[in-house]
Amino acid sequence: MDERKQGNGVKIFTGILVAVLVAVMGISGYLVRKHLQLKENYETLEEDYQYLEENKNSIVKQEVSAKLEEERAEENELVMEQFREGLSGQSSVVSFLRKQYKGKYLVYTGSPNYQFVPILDVEMADYSSGEFVTDETTGLRSFQVDGKAVTKNVIDVSKYQGAVDWEAVKNYGIDGAMVRVGVRGYGSGEIVADSNFDKNIKGALAEDLDTGVYFFTSAISEKEAEEEAEFVLKAIKPYKINLPVVFDLEKIAGDTARHEAVPKEEMTKIAKAFMEKIEDSGYEAMLYGNIATISELVDLEELQDYKLWFAYYSDDIYVPYKVDMWQYASDGKVDGVTTDCDVNMMFVE
Repeated sequence: MDERKQGNGVKIFTGILVAVLVAVMGISGYLVRKHLQLKENYETLEEDYQYLEENKNSIVKQEVSAKLEEERAEENELVMEQFREGLSGQSSVVSFLRKQYKGKYLVYTGSPNYQFVPILDVEMADYSSGEFVTDETTGLRSFQVDGKAVTKNVIDVSKYQGAVDWEAVKNYGIDGAMVRVGVRGYGSGEIVADSNFDKNIKGALAEDLDTGVYFFTSAISEKEAEEEAEFVLKAIKPYKINLPVVFDLEKIAGDTARHEAVPKEEMTKIAKAFMEKIEDSGYEAMLYGNIATISELVDLEELQDYKLWFAYYSDDIYVPYKVDMWQYASDGKVDGVTTDCDVNMMFVE
């Protein structure tokens, strides 16, 4: 063999071998780099996954909160638009709110905001068989069924009405009178007799008017309520009354009375203590009050055994509960009374 040819063959082989080795090394380097890159990417993905795992609740909450906030804004705008449309046809905010919550809540202006009180599970009134009618001459109101009044006209009086001409009162169309016996001072806590009690009750009975009495309370215990009842029973003992003896429970407008701090549950017991003592003595007991009384001061569900005299000055009685007497005006004009007086209709059927 030719030595030159052999040498050339070796060189060629060696070159091929080197080329192969270089290629293999290049591929290996590429594979190593690729592996390192994949490893780095994997570690990055693993870190991202770990971050998401750790923060997914927070991220979800943020997304949900943002969505809820957006929906709330849309809902609020819709509600406000409905309110604007509703209020445009109403005389007041209260009348609009009452329409919206009819049958579910009593709505009234309290201190300091609007009050929403759930309708209670007590006996309801039914006025479907008749209508409320106002006498054009006297301004006295009645509830009539088939054109016949099933209510009586009653006024309530105290020393603030001064001297009353009871004959003129009767001739005006008044059928009965509720006479104040006295009060317990809402600041002092002392019982004080009404200075015109005897004159008023004698005058009403002399005209053969149906007559009852009331006591303005600020009792803060059952003992004080019983003390008030005893005071009333002693005062009315000489007289033959045929209308109820009333526990007059009110909040004081523009001031704070001692009894307003008493919890509702306790005040309910106090009212019951007064009325139980009255009924144990053979008289009919009654609770007097307005929306605040029956919503904030006492639990009306616990006092269903007693009659209710309800004060609400409007053409509409508003509350759905059965009431036995409705004081519909505090500025009544009645012959024989020189001042404004409270005027009521008493349901007799």
